This record gives sequence, C-alpha cells and structure tokens, in this order.
Amino acid sequence: HTHTHTNMGDRSTKRKKQSQHTKSSASSSSSATAAAAATVVPYLGVPRDEDDYDYAVSFDARVAMAEARGTAATGASSATTSSTFDNARAFFREHNFVVFRNVLTAEQCDASMGDVFDTIEADTPEFDRDDATTWDAWVSKSFGMPRDIQFTPQMVNNRQNPVVARCFAEMFGQGADREQLMVSHDRWCFYRPGQLNSGWCTRDNVHLDLNPWRFAACDQETEAARHALTYNTLHDFVKENNLVTVQPSVVPSGACSSKRTKAEGQAEDDRDGGTMTTTTTATTAAAAVPLQGVLNLLDNREEDGGFAVVPGFANHFDQWLQAMGPMPRDSPEARMGSHRFSRDGPIHRLAQRVPMRAGSLVIWDQRNAHGSFGNHSDRPRCAQFMKMFPARTLGREQRRNRAHALRNQLVAAGFSHGDLNDTGRQVFDLAGGSDSGGAVGCFGGDAASE
Repeated sequence: HTHTHTNMGDRSTKRKKQSQHTKSSASSSSSATAAAAATVVPYLGVPRDEDDYDYAVSFDARVAMAEARGTAATGASSATTSSTFDNARAFFREHNFVVFRNVLTAEQCDASMGDVFDTIEADTPEFDRDDATTWDAWVSKSFGMPRDIQFTPQMVNNRQNPVVARCFAEMFGQGADREQLMVSHDRWCFYRPGQLNSGWCTRDNVHLDLNPWRFAACDQETEAARHALTYNTLHDFVKENNLVTVQPSVVPSGACSSKRTKAEGQAEDDRDGGTMTTTTTATTAAAAVPLQGVLNLLDNREEDGGFAVVPGFANHFDQWLQAMGPMPRDSPEARMGSHRFSRDGPIHRLAQRVPMRAGSLVIWDQRNAHGSFGNHSDRPRCAQFMKMFPARTLGREQRRNRAHALRNQLVAAGFSHGDLNDTGRQVFDLAGGSDSGGAVGCFGGDAASE
C-alpha cells in the first residue's frame, strides 16, 4: 500500500513538473518569438522642442487653423491646407504620432480641471483639490480614472472643440470636410504626485488598444461583437474603442466591408489547428484605422508621468505581426481586445515619454504601441482621453442606438441642442446616420442656428 501510494505521488509530481515545463517552454517560446518580432521595429526617438527641451516637438494648432483659413498675419492665401498641417502630417507619417499645442486655451484647461475636481470631490467628500494631504482619500480605478464615462460640461465641450476635430481630420488626411468623423466618449485620468506618496505611482505599461491578430484578420467575431453593441450601458462606449478591424463591415453578417486587391492589403483567417494567422501588407487601409488622442490639461514634464509611445511602430505593424506568428486560440489574448507588451520585453524598451504643455493634443494611429509611465514628481498629471473614427465604420442601426443613448446622456447632464456647435452636431452623430447629417433632431427638435 505504501509502495502504491508512493508511485501515485510520483506520477502526480511528474505530471505537475511536466505541466510546469510545458508552461515554461511555452513562455520561453513566446518570449523568443516576441524578441525576434521586435527586431523589425527600429529605434526612433521622440524629438524635443528646440525652444524648450522639457517638451516634445509640437505644432501650433492655432497657427495651423489661421493658415488654413487664409488669415495668417503673413497674408497667406485662402488655401484649404497649411504648411503647419502639412509639416504635422509628414511628422505623423514617420513617427505615427504627433503633438499639437495651443489646442485648448488656458481658460478651457482650467474649466476642464474644474470638472475633474468637481467629480472627485462629489465622489469623495474628504478630498480637497487645494490640499494634497487629502488626496489619498480618493480611491480611483486603475491609472487614476473615474468609474464612469464623463459627460460634464467642459469634457463634452472639449469633444466638440473645432480645433480638436480639425487636427484629427488633418491627420486622417481628409482636410476639413471630406468625410464625417465621430468622436468617442470616454474618461479622464488624474495622476497624483508619486513623489508625495509612492502608493500613488501608477505602473508603467505599453500596449495596443486592439487585438492585433483579430484586427488584421478582419475577424468576424470582433465584427459581430461590435454590431452587438446596444449602448444600453455606458460600458458599450468603452467596448467600442477596442472592437476594431482593418476593414470594418457595416452590416452584422459582413466580414470585410469591401473587396481589396492584394496591393491594398489582404487579411486571411486560418482556423486550422485552432490558431489565427494573418497575411497583410504595409498598405492596410489607414483611412479606416481610428486615431486615438489625449488632451493634456496640465503642463506635463518627463518626470510627471503620462503618455508614452513607440515612435514609428505602426509603420512596421504588419511585419511585426507576421513575425509574431499565429495567435493560439486558447491564449488569454484570444479573448482580449488589446495586446500588452511585457515590461521586460524589447518593445517596451523602445517606448518613450512624450512630455507636453497644457492644452496640447497628442494623436496617434491605433495600431501604434503606446501606454503610460508612472508619476515620480511633486506635480500631478491630468488628461482627457478621446479618439476619432470615420462614421462609415458603424452600421446604421448601431449609429441610431448610439445616438439615442448619447442624447439621453447629454439631456441628463443638462445639455440642450443650443449647447452644441456645428462640430458637435457632426462628431456626436446625434442624427444617427440619417440624411439630416446631425443638424436636425438632436434633442427631439430642430437644432438652433448659430
């Protein structure tokens, strides 16, 4: 009996060791693959501002807007594009991100911070915006975010800011009026000073806000999940951000929205053996790829923590994904709408901080690896998240459901149609894709003229 028990124990121990060995081998193999894939992504620096090395190089949005209107002090003509926007697009094509300064005024930044502090103080009465010794009372979600999407006055106004919308449109390469763009509805973040309390310091992270395999494969499960969004809960606005594919369909049963030639980029889903493999080219339809953004509400220096990016990653996205090989179906990543890079991995080591002035907007290609680094200073960091995407990437029914939910949220927050400007009526898509183009029926009546 003792002998039998010992044999059974030996077999159990052996199985555990084999399982551990298998997991270790899989992990080692995965790390080796990731390291090999990273070699296709060359190092590219974040250029600094020649006038103030504390900040990344940026482009003046107000000057760009004035140039585009043909009203610059230099007597520029009424051209529809400007040299500033042209230079910003050239930078964006190389680095896959770009910073615009002077997007928000100082007054708009102050009003935004007022919204943030009002929300925190309402949630946590012990918190006093003017007394940092009380800030430990606030228990935030990860990365200093509130629980819910924010529809406070200035946060909504920032989403309908014409300068914000124009900067996004120019980086899509569309100019001002070529295609309707929609804006996301998301949250803000408030990083408390890590130097004052080490427990406030958020962890460094680098990730993609999409599943790269599913994105490139024009995955039908991802398409179905996006079309299943009803917007009956605010969380659907969060889910919307990550449910993206290279060629989104506009009907629930669709795979890719259009037939593409080999030169335009193809994606194939191979489910043999329980894996997903993709074949793409570097010419994936960038016009359908959403652009993400962060509005900076406070001066943000290197040590203050915040936005970080792997410059130029999106330019090598297809080659990197091919080098990564297939995604195992039983991998946790198979169920995720994101991809996290290992903190000790090569892609993470390529990430760099992008310090910005208050009122700046950073825009990046959603295929670009990015993230945030923790705050290690005696100053807080605060920013608002948003993204923009072509309205055509959503189906008509989804747009109607989204518009209905958004109207309800705005009304509950005290907004009326008179509070929306022309930009808001377009980017909020409150008409839900009807022929009115968003100008009529925003709140059950005709929009007020301006």
